[in-house]
Amino acid sequence: MEGPQGSMTMTLKLWQADGVWKGQITVGDNTIAVHQLKIQGSQISFITHFGQGDINHTGVLKGDDLSLKITSDMFNSNIVLHRQAAAASSAGAGSGS
Repeated sequence: MEGPQGSMTMTLKLWQADGVWKGQITVGDNTIAVHQLKIQGSQISFITHFGQGDINHTGVLKGDDLSLKITSDMFNSNIVLHRQAAAASSAGAGSGS
């Protein structure tokens, strides 16, 4: 994805713990927890907190691609994350540019 400092990799990792979906996003050296994660069929939505504001993420999974609309008070963006081959420690991870 493109950011203020140029191109960077974004990794979304999702997992289930005790029947509850959890997740985190890593961009560069920063890892941010995912909140209010909802998955219904191919639809996904969640919120991340950055600084004083919330960032809303809504998307649709089609095959190995997750199309996300990212909105906040400061910006709006559309990105596509691509599923990576699952490894034992990173099942459900995806990254995009």
